[in-house]
Amino acid sequence: MQFTPRAMGAADIGACHRLSQQVQWPHRLQDWQLLRHLGHGVVIDMHHGRQAPVVVGTGLHFHFGRVPMRLGAASGPARAGAVRLFSAMAQALG
Repeated sequence: MQFTPRAMGAADIGACHRLSQQVQWPHRLQDWQLLRHLGHGVVIDMHHGRQAPVVVGTGLHFHFGRVPMRLGAASGPARAGAVRLFSAMAQALG
């Protein structure tokens, strides 16, 4: 199992919304669209063998004036591997 961070694209919004539903966050699809528009997002893909990668984590950061906020929103699994996942996300967000 390998985690790979990459820039969040418009095509990832559905997967981000599904993740927030899994952790029982009240974010709507429209909320994810707005967050992506206002900030800079990263998704974490999980690669497992020859299966297609699956989005298992998200992170967004926002710039307000001269002070950047490093991590404004994050979601991911509350299970083994979460530490590696969030570490990869933090590195990708800078």
